[in-house]
Amino acid sequence: MNSQYRIRGVISALLSSILLVVLCGCSGSPQEQPIHAAYKPYRVVQACLQRDSGVTPVFDHQVVNALAQWTEQAMTVNQSGLIEYVNELSGAADAGTHTTAYLIPSFPRDPEKPASSPDNPYASSDALAKWQHTLKVHHEKLRELRAALKPRLDALRSLTPNATLLTPASLIGCINVAHLRFSHEREGQNILVLAVSMNTLPTFAPKFLAGSRVLFIRFCRSTSSCLNDTAIRDRFLAAGATSITIVDSAESQAISSPF
Repeated sequence: MNSQYRIRGVISALLSSILLVVLCGCSGSPQEQPIHAAYKPYRVVQACLQRDSGVTPVFDHQVVNALAQWTEQAMTVNQSGLIEYVNELSGAADAGTHTTAYLIPSFPRDPEKPASSPDNPYASSDALAKWQHTLKVHHEKLRELRAALKPRLDALRSLTPNATLLTPASLIGCINVAHLRFSHEREGQNILVLAVSMNTLPTFAPKFLAGSRVLFIRFCRSTSSCLNDTAIRDRFLAAGATSITIVDSAESQAISSPF
């Protein structure tokens, strides 16, 4: 009698396993895996890029490659969207002369995996199959968004440097534009990216960049021409920035997206 119960238990378990495979449609194909990403609020990014004979082609390439890579990484689940402005600095004070914008729409988090139900394996299998289907549809939409932006990011990676040398007025103009854009978007996170070789920085009014994060990608032809890290931090903290990260262009390739 006990052996009959054991046989019935084995048969029931086998039938449940077969049902799970059939309902999931996962026989012979890998299951879709959820993307685990911490929530990101709406972000406004202003990048000011020096791309002229004042810096090297290697610096140019590494900076635009890092920007494109960070933007790709920002295009994921569980985030409220991002607008990124890339300004190529020139000899003019008008920072809007060479501006390109990249928009990433908000995207919800992945649906939660349904809890298993040992009392009703049929219901569990059905719920898991539906979750897998929803997850695949969700990720397909994300892949479509990434594919739509890819040509523009490829173009960013291949930008040709400007012929006109950067002037201090152009850098000041770009930072002023950042201030205006950040002031307009008060609900989001504000991120200022500076990729320049300037050995001086302008003085800002208190709270000029209040609540902003600053990423400084520095170019130095020699140690003596480099801005002092402490001076950079003090200048931006005095303007209200909440954090300042200073890296060179080679280091920018290895850090995860600050967006």
